[in-house]
Amino acid sequence: MAAPSQAIVPMDAELLQAQADLWRHSLYYLTSMALKCAVELHIPTAIHDLGGSATLPDLVTALSLPKTKFPFLGRVMRLLVTSGIFASDGSSGDGVEAMYRLNPLSWLLVEGVESEDHTYQKYSCLEPAHGTTLRLGCLWLTGSGRICVSHCHRCSRIYMVCPSSMRDKAPRRRA
Repeated sequence: MAAPSQAIVPMDAELLQAQADLWRHSLYYLTSMALKCAVELHIPTAIHDLGGSATLPDLVTALSLPKTKFPFLGRVMRLLVTSGIFASDGSSGDGVEAMYRLNPLSWLLVEGVESEDHTYQKYSCLEPAHGTTLRLGCLWLTGSGRICVSHCHRCSRIYMVCPSSMRDKAPRRRA
């Protein structure tokens, strides 16, 4: 007979760290969404065209964005700087206008700049199939029916197992 296990009760500091880690993992998708936004708006190219650095007003003008989107673009850029996708000199909080710069990572996202054929990486963040496949992963692990994910990967031979009740909720291939 197996010995009964003793439950380990975490200390307050451990619980606080665990909560922070859980929030961090839960919100990681925001970085991917911000990166997708930057690529779709061509923010790296705009910074490159502006001489390699730009302020938020410069970006709003260069990207032809409505002035009302200024604070939202600022939030996206701060997240991308924190994530290491762009670099920044100064900050909006200390009265000095933040100057956003390209770094080696964002340089790879500039349109027309080729280096060791990295173009596929740039556009992979725009592919909605990655998220769709991940959302179906839980269904695949717990399911008992078959679902084709060719809609996600544009192929015809990949099938995953999922509950038959979810077959109608599978992503549909666009015509």
